[in-house]
Amino acid sequence: MAAHISTTSYWSSLVAYYFLIKSIKIIGVPSFSCSLIKARLVQVEGWLSRVARIDSQVSGLLNDKPTETKRLCVFRYCSTKCISSCEYGKKVSKKLEEVNELYPEGVFKDVAGKRPAEKVETKRIQTTVGLDSMVGKAWNSIMKPEGRTLGIYGMGGVGKTTLLATINNKLDKEANEFAVVIWVVVSQDLQYRGIQDQILGRLCVDKDWEKETEKEKASSIANILGRKKFIVLLDDLWSEEVCRMKRGNCFEV
Repeated sequence: MAAHISTTSYWSSLVAYYFLIKSIKIIGVPSFSCSLIKARLVQVEGWLSRVARIDSQVSGLLNDKPTETKRLCVFRYCSTKCISSCEYGKKVSKKLEEVNELYPEGVFKDVAGKRPAEKVETKRIQTTVGLDSMVGKAWNSIMKPEGRTLGIYGMGGVGKTTLLATINNKLDKEANEFAVVIWVVVSQDLQYRGIQDQILGRLCVDKDWEKETEKEKASSIANILGRKKFIVLLDDLWSEEVCRMKRGNCFEV
């Protein structure tokens, strides 16, 4: 009788903890302003994986319960197959210990962190008729270890944006050394603040930078990118003089 009561008690506790874990709400108050782009923290993912594993194992014990119950005699609750019932009781007891340890570990202060920025934000482009040679020329220039500034200039409507978008998407498809590709639309009066804002927004950092000065934003960008290799694609440049000022390679579209 004692063995039966013990197994039943273990089972009841196991089921209670099991459903408690399945229904637990992980409450966290992340201090990240980029709320739309988050990734589960590694420790949270690990805990959820363990819950999934326990889920499968407890379900197996649950399926075996009717069979084990039938093995218990009505006379003094003595099992007719003691060895099998004892083994089952040990499994339930062990699983209860695991669930008991798992439950308190599911309390996290923060459940999500900032997801690293995607390497490339792909652009929708039309068929690049007649631009293939220019794409190849621009690509080869960008891939050279020296002289990493490339200017593509021309009047509006001649295909500069399409060419730049093709390069952008190519950086996503083909192997290269850049950690991140940043697309920036430049105003005709070349407002550096607007360029900085787009770069910081692309990197998804805290919105505190919106209150910073131009100099502080420049420092923030430098700190974020650090020693990473990156490329900034500046769209809507109309003047050849802009790229000449940067002492880079230029060609007209």
